[in-house]
Amino acid sequence: MTAAALQLSIMLVLVLGAVLLFTLWVRVSTSGKMLCFFLEPNLMSKPKLLKTGGDYVYMGKEPYAIDSDCIRYIRYPTGWPSMFQVPVPCSLYEIGRFTPLDWNNLGEPGVTSREVGAVLDPDWLALIVKGTKEGQLGTDKNLRLLMMVCAAVSVICMILTFFVITKMMSIESAVKALHGG
Repeated sequence: MTAAALQLSIMLVLVLGAVLLFTLWVRVSTSGKMLCFFLEPNLMSKPKLLKTGGDYVYMGKEPYAIDSDCIRYIRYPTGWPSMFQVPVPCSLYEIGRFTPLDWNNLGEPGVTSREVGAVLDPDWLALIVKGTKEGQLGTDKNLRLLMMVCAAVSVICMILTFFVITKMMSIESAVKALHGG
């Protein structure tokens, strides 16, 4: 075996070993644990990977309840390539509050970010008017021409119908006069 082949095989073993090590380490370190975000009074949040014990997780000596209705799954560890991440259960807690916050049902929906963005745009009224005009049928020139042609054909058909009816009535009156009636 040459020196280049030996170096290549050593590099391959190191790279594959590192990938295997990272993959196994993440799976072993998250097994039986839950990611908990703790909201602090100073408006900060701390994520903690805590071991689950029955229906509780413990941060230090303080127990916190696990509610399956308040769990979401998050890919952990964040920022790592997806091949190394593992989905772990996650809950949201306030420090000192035993039950988790229900972030699956956050209550009444407020204003959407699109609505706020539209209102903050200085040309929002012009955009609304433009959108309204685009929604109308008569904005396309070809469609407008087609509507005019249809109206003209309808008027011509009505005139022809009136002409045919009057001619039929005059023929009928001439036939009645010939019959002596």
